[in-house]
Amino acid sequence: MNTEVYYALFHAYPASEPPFNLDLGLANQVVKLAKCEHIPDSINRINDYIASNNLTLSPKFVLLYPIYLEIMDSEHESVMHYIAGIIKDEADKNNWGFDRVGGYTGLTPESFLPVK
Repeated sequence: MNTEVYYALFHAYPASEPPFNLDLGLANQVVKLAKCEHIPDSINRINDYIASNNLTLSPKFVLLYPIYLEIMDSEHESVMHYIAGIIKDEADKNNWGFDRVGGYTGLTPESFLPVK
């Protein structure tokens, strides 16, 4: 059984208020963490979940945030960029990767799993 966590995907939609959900990507499953109150709360919940379930972070662990194309050119676009910046700051503080998925990136969360 693979016990490494490869990514955390933040479902923090810019046009809605918290709480938001988070997906932790393991090789063969996605674990849903619900009702995260803010980005630092989600980081604590990631660390708590990993510790309480005897998991480890992949050396290439990455925090992911979607690009919500449907809100581009609206008042929520700046909120999306602000949230992305907060997530990237957390990634930098913890020496983790950060990336965007969706939009025109061509990336999905599965892009960050090991090749089988």
